[in-house]
Amino acid sequence: LLTCVPRTVEEIEAFMAEPAKAFGPVDGT
Repeated sequence: LLTCVPRTVEEIEAFMAEPAKAFGPVDGT
């Protein structure tokens, strides 16, 4: 993951649930 990822599990889950367009197509779309 990036260095600016959240620190709590809930934040991480919500972070992954959100579209990762801020750092490009991570899923390879």
